[in-house]
Amino acid sequence: MRTLFALVLLVCLAVNAPVNAQPTPPGTTGRVYINSEQLAINICQDEARFKGVFTYNYVDEVLGREKTNDLIYLKIPIWFPEHNSEDPTVAAFWSAFQKDALNQITPGNREVFDKAVGLDITLGDHPVNLNSFYAIGLGNNQDWAPEGWQKTNYNCLVFVVTEPNDFVHAKAPVTVTWRQPHMVFKNKKYFYYIPNFRYLPENISTATSDKYTVHLTAARDCTSDVTIGPRQFFIHSGRGIVTGPRHHVPVEATILRPEIPVVSGPRGF
Repeated sequence: MRTLFALVLLVCLAVNAPVNAQPTPPGTTGRVYINSEQLAINICQDEARFKGVFTYNYVDEVLGREKTNDLIYLKIPIWFPEHNSEDPTVAAFWSAFQKDALNQITPGNREVFDKAVGLDITLGDHPVNLNSFYAIGLGNNQDWAPEGWQKTNYNCLVFVVTEPNDFVHAKAPVTVTWRQPHMVFKNKKYFYYIPNFRYLPENISTATSDKYTVHLTAARDCTSDVTIGPRQFFIHSGRGIVTGPRHHVPVEATILRPEIPVVSGPRGF
């Protein structure tokens, strides 16, 4: 059985990577990569709303031509704040679920989960049902808790979907939507997201190809002071930018009130 990991916005897939610390048989490793990513992020005063559409392909041409019955393990990480006194859905979420733990989504806590995260996944035209997730805090050393996913003041919620690999062979789109409340620290609100393009062929550049785009918009109730690697700029309320995502280069933002003056010129959009 082959397995494959994906991060949304960070999306990455790998065939035959170890799952739950199980060893991988030698000589059977194949990999897939993100063939395209169209991600829209609308940053509001209290939350960010995501919609991503992704397709995948095999790195190994021979493996890609083979039709197998292998299962796919799709991993989707979401950075959820550990504290936000201004958003009651955050406190309700951590009352229903545990940090640094495997959590079950049940009929009793489903409404809390939907209000806080509202995660929907569709493979082609097939909706996916979610029943559990891992919460990863800073310093977690479990095999399923990569250090790169850990961020101060956040728990990374990791959702694992198991599906046949038909959608990779058919290049069917994987559509994912969710809500991410802002992290609040010292009366300021922050946004965080990191792309991951592991196994991407060297001849493909996500930064310059139209097949890979992140469309960031600021809602009319806020202005966003955004940092992407060495670049820093403002997105005025009601405006947006389109940028090419880069592997492991975080997208971070401080959320400002729209009446706060912003700098014009090279940093303004």
